[in-house]
Amino acid sequence: MDREKELLELAEMYYRMEKGMARYYRLCVEIMPEHVTNWALLRKQEEEHAAVFKSIIESIKENPLRWECGRFAASIIKTMVDGLNTKITEIENGNVNPNYVLTYIADFERSLVEGDVGQSFKTDDRELEVALKRIQEETTNHRRILLEITGNK
Repeated sequence: MDREKELLELAEMYYRMEKGMARYYRLCVEIMPEHVTNWALLRKQEEEHAAVFKSIIESIKENPLRWECGRFAASIIKTMVDGLNTKITEIENGNVNPNYVLTYIADFERSLVEGDVGQSFKTDDRELEVALKRIQEETTNHRRILLEITGNK
């Protein structure tokens, strides 16, 4: 696979992951409405993260030489996205224990892929590099929020 295609595939998988997480958090409102404020914040931030990856995709298309793949391969992200989409379908079909919904997303947020998103790409695009670091910081906060919810169940 050529370098630009590999970069685009990785960024696209991250975009899909962030959009999927936003969708997952939207479904959490229906299952645990007592935490609607937290779910809304998490969903909003995941949508913002997806927008960053859309910008990365555009930046790669415009100037692929400014980008390098970092720590993770697109295939790893795809596996996670596929698992997330399976869980979303299970929730939509009512085939999942509400407690497991929380456990699953907490584990997802604790994953290396989510926790080290800032290491997924290398770039000299300062603005997008800062955005990736912000995503990583917000993901750390997501873990804290989910821990609070778990403690409040």
